[in-house]
Amino acid sequence: MTRYCTVVPISGPRRVLRKTYLEGYTIPKNTTVLINLHSLHNDKSQWRHPEKFLPDRFLDEEGNLLSHEGLIPFGLGRRKCLGDSLAKTCIFIIFAEVLRRYSVEACAPSTGKTVFGLTAAPEKYKAKFTPRFK
Repeated sequence: MTRYCTVVPISGPRRVLRKTYLEGYTIPKNTTVLINLHSLHNDKSQWRHPEKFLPDRFLDEEGNLLSHEGLIPFGLGRRKCLGDSLAKTCIFIIFAEVLRRYSVEACAPSTGKTVFGLTAAPEKYKAKFTPRFK
C-alpha cells in the first residue's frame, strides 16, 4: 500500500480501559482519546520525506511489498475499519482497469497540496486519458 495523504486525519474515539502512562503523561481510566493519524503519517522520525509521494518506500530491493507499522489508515485491532479489504480491492481493480484501458498523462504538474475537511483530498487537477484500444 502506498500513501499520498491521510484521508481521515483523526481516528477514534476510543476509551482508555485502565490508567495508562504514555510519553510522560498519565491518561486516567475511562478517558476518551482520539488518534491523530495525520501526525503519525507525517512523523519525520518514521518516514523519509513524509510530505512526498514515494511509493517505492513500501518496496524492497526485489520489488516485494513491505509493511510499515507507522501506516494505519484503517486503524488497528478490534475496531479496525470493516471496509479495509473492500476499499483496497476496489481501488486496485479500478486503478488496474484504468491503466489497462488508458494512457494517463498529467496536464500540469501538481503542487501536492491537500484540501482538508472532514476528510482530506488532493487538490483539483486535470489529466489526459488517451484510449489504448480503438
